[in-house]
Amino acid sequence: MIIKSLRHKQRNSAYSVNYTFDGMSNEAENQWLVFQNISQGFDRNSIIQEFNANAQYLTKTAKRKKVFRYHEVLAFAHENSRDLSRDKLQKIVKEYLKLRDPKGLSKAICVPHLDEDKHYHVHILLTSNYIESSRSSDMRMSNERYYEIRRNMERWMLDTMPELHRSTVYLETVSYTHLTLPTKRIV
Repeated sequence: MIIKSLRHKQRNSAYSVNYTFDGMSNEAENQWLVFQNISQGFDRNSIIQEFNANAQYLTKTAKRKKVFRYHEVLAFAHENSRDLSRDKLQKIVKEYLKLRDPKGLSKAICVPHLDEDKHYHVHILLTSNYIESSRSSDMRMSNERYYEIRRNMERWMLDTMPELHRSTVYLETVSYTHLTLPTKRIV
């Protein structure tokens, strides 16, 4: 599965939340959501207010713009769409949240985009800070940690749902760091 992470540097979360909700399927079976630490309501406006309220705790920095949210996407191969059920996708999302936020202290929403003609994917919106924390670095991760999460997610997915093997990307990657390349051009 392809896991992509984007940083949102706008304090107001209206665009992020609306974008995430706008791609939701019209079919009732595909309109499920996963919430983490959302307590004021589960409609768009309540979620926007809750994300914005948590962003207010972040201290201002003159040196650089703060990251207020992480927008992450879990995308699956088109060939695996028929193998993915609501239950499987919810399990995958919950496992990803455990790996991404082991302490479970960020606010998060997970929204599936399950279009018939396209590949299935799930949008995850996470606060950059823990609940009522002033540090935007709470949810930051190094490139090494990001790579580790992606590989661990695929290992878990293959162990629990081997039928999704067409969606593996990171476990098939070969490391070329140990090879010595010739300095002269070979003809």
